[in-house]
Amino acid sequence: MSEDERAQARPVDPAALVSAAAGIVAALGAGAPAIAGVLAVVAISLALVSRRRLRRDASLRGARAGVVGVVLGIGVLAVAIVPWLLVAAFTLLL
Repeated sequence: MSEDERAQARPVDPAALVSAAAGIVAALGAGAPAIAGVLAVVAISLALVSRRRLRRDASLRGARAGVVGVVLGIGVLAVAIVPWLLVAAFTLLL
């Protein structure tokens, strides 16, 4: 890639990058369900915000980073939070 092409590169939506980063940190911290759950919700929320921005402004990049945030966020919620909620629910029923 030449220097002219680099200067013309499209910017990346910051919300998409933060979403991906939050999803990765949530996945790495899945051993602490409360923290991982909060980070997963942040990742999903920022990915949705990023998705809206990307649809509105075609000059931005970051769709893949947003998808990473959503996928990791949902995965962390499914693996770390749902079992914890099920145990809490069954404990209350007994």
